[in-house]
Formats: sequence, C-alpha cells, structure tokens
Amino acid sequence: TRALPKALDGFDPKEIIRRVGNGEALEQALHAALASLGDATPKPDESPTTPDLPTTFTVGDRTYDLVPFHKEGESEVSGDTMVKRARTLEAELGEEDGRFILGHRNEIPASLRGRVYLVFPKWRYPDVPRCVAYLNWCGSEWSPYWSWLGDQWHAGSRLVRRRT
Repeated sequence: TRALPKALDGFDPKEIIRRVGNGEALEQALHAALASLGDATPKPDESPTTPDLPTTFTVGDRTYDLVPFHKEGESEVSGDTMVKRARTLEAELGEEDGRFILGHRNEIPASLRGRVYLVFPKWRYPDVPRCVAYLNWCGSEWSPYWSWLGDQWHAGSRLVRRRT
C-alpha cells in the first residue's frame, strides 16, 4: 500500500474504505474526506504582482522561474484553469523537477517561505489523476501537498518553470 499524503493524517481509513465499499468512487470518497478538513494550511496572501517576491531561484545546478498564472483582479482560479494556463505559459513541470527541488529544499530562498505555493501541474498523486502536487512551507521545511483540480488556487500560487 502507498502511504497517505500528509493531508489525510487523522482520517479514519476504515471510513474511506467503507464509503468505497458502498459503491462510492475512491476519488469522491477522498475528496469528501479532504473537503471536510477545510484548508489546513495558511493561504499565501501575495498578489501576482508582488514586487519584492523573487521571480527566479536556483537549487542544485538548475534555475527555475516562478510564474504567476492569475490574471489581473483574480484572487483565485480553478485547478483546471491553472493547468490550461500552465500549458500556455510552458510551465508544466512534473514529479522529476518537484522531487529535485525537494532534494534541495534548503536552497529555496527564505524570502519565499510562507508566501507562495510552488505548483507542479504534471505531478499527480498516484492513481488519482485529478490531484496535483505543490510544495508549501510548513513552518520548518518545504513539503509536498496535494490539491484537487476542482478546487481553487490562490493568487499566492506560482507555477515553476525550469530555465536551466
């Protein structure tokens, strides 16, 4: 079995299994469980045009751009909209880059801590293709989290685009 993501800590797995056993799709049962939690992590409150927020960072031997995907006046967009814009902005990184950055998490600029989510549209939770990965500062380190494409992405979220 695969370990459940941090977002499911504290859930009763027997309840999720019962719901699936009663004919509810696994994705629906997990989404309902996550939705009942609410957003357990603080939302970054940066606007897409925050002037003091870095627009690039280097970890290991790679440089990445932080790409806003909200249009002027938008505070949230759906995950489906985020994925479409990521394609247009050529910022559709996946698991390989996400894990590389996690391997160098101590090199991510401190000025980004608690200010942005680093979003990887092509890194999906195993067996749940509508669950997208992002990295978030959790108070002591950058950690991976998952969000449903049907949920909203806040203006503090940034796509990550590899430069070198």
